[in-house]
Amino acid sequence: MSRTRVVAVAAGLFLLIRGVSWAQFIGTNVSECGTINAPGEYLIGPPLDPENPIVDVTHKGGGDCLRIEASNVTVWFFNGDPTNLVGDGRGTAIHILRSAHDTHIFTFVGGGVMNFAVGIEDDADSATIKGGFDEPMSMLTTRTGVLLNNVNGTFIANLQIGCRQRAEGSGCAAQIVPNPAPVIGPKTGIFVKGGSGNIIHETSFPTGQGCLSGFGGVICTIGTGISVAASSENQISADIYAGTTGIEVSRSSDFNIISLGHMSSLDTGISIQRRSSNNTIDSNVVLNSAIVDLIDHNPNCGTDIWTNNTFTSADPVSCIH
Repeated sequence: MSRTRVVAVAAGLFLLIRGVSWAQFIGTNVSECGTINAPGEYLIGPPLDPENPIVDVTHKGGGDCLRIEASNVTVWFFNGDPTNLVGDGRGTAIHILRSAHDTHIFTFVGGGVMNFAVGIEDDADSATIKGGFDEPMSMLTTRTGVLLNNVNGTFIANLQIGCRQRAEGSGCAAQIVPNPAPVIGPKTGIFVKGGSGNIIHETSFPTGQGCLSGFGGVICTIGTGISVAASSENQISADIYAGTTGIEVSRSSDFNIISLGHMSSLDTGISIQRRSSNNTIDSNVVLNSAIVDLIDHNPNCGTDIWTNNTFTSADPVSCIH
């Protein structure tokens, strides 16, 4: 890694149109996998500079590509098309270790992760993982997009997790494509394992555009969009358009709020498993599920509250509204 001063002059008009006001970034350029053990700004992929072509950081084998050990680190994905970190189907692209408090991972003009088993594993509290609203962070992984490993207070927004494949078989299709088009994506989009108080804001605009978001974030997987296990007091809003289950809450996960999401073309939309209690599921639109849109496995929904949701099928019908 070498210290570099990055100036995007050629992109001035483009950035002005996007409403971005900046003249330069100063940070450490990440050109290969390694460990970040000092606070500061780190840049993955050069910005819009015609003299410096975009070069992906590649990783082969298991283990971590980028390990963050220090606190107060900010990592920027720059100008990825669509990704900056590329693996061979194994390993973790970015691993935020437990010592790395207040880590921030952002995108500028797109970028993200492709072909790792796990995109980002967060072991530290109070991280921010956020793509741009009109240029979301891409997560095209094989097992998990983002793993929150027993953390508190992490914020996730504007991630493009998975997509439907183009007809020619290369890359992501633009906007709406027929549901039979195969999904390129992980088994689990976001796995919240333990911890509490995390916020996931994966909603897109306009809604119903399928697996490639117009603006904001969207999740498409070959399994579960968001899995919450033994984790409580999280706030989740998500648009999920492919997979077996949209959102699953299990293993005594309590006091979670799931609201304002849109889901379709799943087997099951939102599922609350037994012994998870006092969860609120409010104002979601969940339609066209192959098995059931909304289901609560607690007898008569237990202490969970289902209100103001739009759906066509539910179990039990007596307590899901």
